[in-house]
Amino acid sequence: QSSASRERRRNRIRAPFGDEDIPIVFAGSGGRDLFHRRLASGRGTALVYDERMLLHKNVWFSSHAECPERVTSIIDRLNDYGLFDRCVSISAEAASDEVIVGCHQNSYLNTVSNTTTITDEERKSLASKLDSVYFNEVRSIP
Repeated sequence: QSSASRERRRNRIRAPFGDEDIPIVFAGSGGRDLFHRRLASGRGTALVYDERMLLHKNVWFSSHAECPERVTSIIDRLNDYGLFDRCVSISAEAASDEVIVGCHQNSYLNTVSNTTTITDEERKSLASKLDSVYFNEVRSIP
């Protein structure tokens, strides 16, 4: 395995979250009340969705799996089966740095944060060194 491949993998996920971490993740993102609402609702599935997610696409590789059509097709299918309305809907909000470093290395967070100060060509070059990461004009969900 190449060193670039090892670095991409190391940056991807430091430690996946388990079920016991859900309250912590929600609290860290400001969603503690939403988490408790989910528990109290009797509905077992929470769904985080926001139409702004459709703005996230890879402008350099249009056939990348993470594309607006993928999200749209999932939501359409959930609606077709009446599942979307059965879920507890949770609005998307920006993740805090604390939540992000629960999944990624600090160095990765710093690298991605600095993409607002570099050119598109530099972003494209950086994306090629990371594992399935790309950047576009939509930097984040405020």
